Amino acid sequence: MKHTNSSRITKASNESVAMLSKRILEAVVQSNIQEALNGKAYQAHAELSLQFAKAAEKQQRKELSEPVNKHYNDRRELFATMYVYAKGLCNAPDAGMAEAAQMVFKALNMYGQFLGNLKVEVQSFRYIRIIEALKQPELTAALTKMQLTAKVAELDSVQRAYENQFADRSNKIRENVSASSLRRALNEAIKLHIDELNWLARQTGNEDLRKLCTDVDARVADVKISPQRTGNDTKVDASEQPAQSA
Repeated sequence: MKHTNSSRITKASNESVAMLSKRILEAVVQSNIQEALNGKAYQAHAELSLQFAKAAEKQQRKELSEPVNKHYNDRRELFATMYVYAKGLCNAPDAGMAEAAQMVFKALNMYGQFLGNLKVEVQSFRYIRIIEALKQPELTAALTKMQLTAKVAELDSVQRAYENQFADRSNKIRENVSASSLRRALNEAIKLHIDELNWLARQTGNEDLRKLCTDVDARVADVKISPQRTGNDTKVDASEQPAQSA
């Protein structure tokens, strides 16, 4: 492979190399030349190109956090509403209602009203304990009297949904391989693939293969190079930053 072309691949942006890889592979497929399609370097390039494209399109932490934050806020608001409601009824004129409210409020006030300044895992632990206390059989009648049975079930559902979304986000962030970590391997795969095409053209003397090599070289020559960064630069993805919210 020409040194100039090799240098252009190395210096191009991730987006440019992803598109170059796609165009080279498309050119080979469209040529329908079996020697090219059966090449080991072609197959290795095709597999790595797919991995790179998937990594480059991965969701950012902000997008992954949207459902997590929604359930976090829903849980906080629902708890606050129940807390204020039960506290207000503790002094209700109706003695039966006041007694029921005091029983329920004792469970709701297990850790106080404001949990938002705690670590998220501590918040979840405390919400779970509160929900468990509210679901005890001795509070069934009190919750029914206060018309809070459905609210407790809703709080339990929101808490579970929050935990599931939080775990899902963590798994996706952990499992995603960044495009930058694959870039060097893709650079090499493209270069080896082009070398393979040129070797096949020389060995077979096939005019169609020579034309394919010319087309591939033209695609590499079209790659735009940014003077500010190179293809081996690494850029921290937002999803790899420490969480700033729930």
